[in-house]
Amino acid sequence: MKRKIGTLIMTIGLLLLATALGLVGYNLLRDRKAGNESDARLAELQKAITKQTVSAQPENLRMFGDGQKAVPEMETLEIDAERYIGVLQIPDLELELPVMQDWNYENLTVAPCRYSGSCYGGDLVICAHNYGKHFSPIRNIEPGTDKIGRVDRISSAINSSESIRFRYFDYNTSAKKVYHRDGRTYSVSPFALIWDNENYYLLGYDEDDEIMKHFRVDKMESISSSGLPRKGLDLFHEEDLSGYSVMHFGMYHGELQRVRIRFKDRLAGQVIDRFGKDVLMIPDTEGWFNIDVPVAVSPVFFSWVFSFGTDAEIVGPENVRNEAAEYVRSLSALYED
Repeated sequence: MKRKIGTLIMTIGLLLLATALGLVGYNLLRDRKAGNESDARLAELQKAITKQTVSAQPENLRMFGDGQKAVPEMETLEIDAERYIGVLQIPDLELELPVMQDWNYENLTVAPCRYSGSCYGGDLVICAHNYGKHFSPIRNIEPGTDKIGRVDRISSAINSSESIRFRYFDYNTSAKKVYHRDGRTYSVSPFALIWDNENYYLLGYDEDDEIMKHFRVDKMESISSSGLPRKGLDLFHEEDLSGYSVMHFGMYHGELQRVRIRFKDRLAGQVIDRFGKDVLMIPDTEGWFNIDVPVAVSPVFFSWVFSFGTDAEIVGPENVRNEAAEYVRSLSALYED
């Protein structure tokens, strides 16, 4: 009798174990399928999206919430009979996902969905399953960080044409924050968010210095809207935005100037990679060519030119050439006995 009971218990245990393994396998298959589905939609969506920068309110407005605030309708793209509002990017998690316009349980097995709100109203809510390639990685965001919120608040200010306030910091050799302007608040009119070299940067008009500047978003803190209209619109040239990150060589501060640089012919590919296929390469003496391009003159720019050794030379203007020579002398002094 005891032997039969023992056999029965073992059989039940094996059945339960088999059921558990079956559920695990089923969930893994669903997880993989969801990842493949979202990857496929993402590829199609990225092909269809025309990159553009929002610098003014679109014309197609609708009443939102209590009817007191007019916000633009969110544009959508259709893929496989389903409509998508765009791509969700969380660079810190290397996460990039398509977002469907309307949510339901079936759609959630394909991609994250808009649950409610609008990006223009500042209250967009996105829902998704915790699949490995969907929202499961979000648990790896450290508590207290505001990586996503910064971009959202800046985007809302751009769309509402309002200036923002924030504190800006860097790190010292002890990896501690050091605030610019002794911790005083910046007042900046935001015009564009730029993704460059694994980081987001804000292109905006510094209302105190009265010039256009770039700010690394993850070093901006306590971001809030001023509720005041933006300034500096006359200095913002949207047509120059596509080349802005190229001109700024890693987004370091520097005065924007036209610079003539001389290169060996073998470096034509590197020049095109940096400045684009439209850069004008003017033949010089045999085996050399010149380019005349706008750059933010900075140590980063000099380092890029110097990385080619004697195969590249800053020709002018004279003040930039002198500054480059002084930079070389300062580096040389570090290694003198």
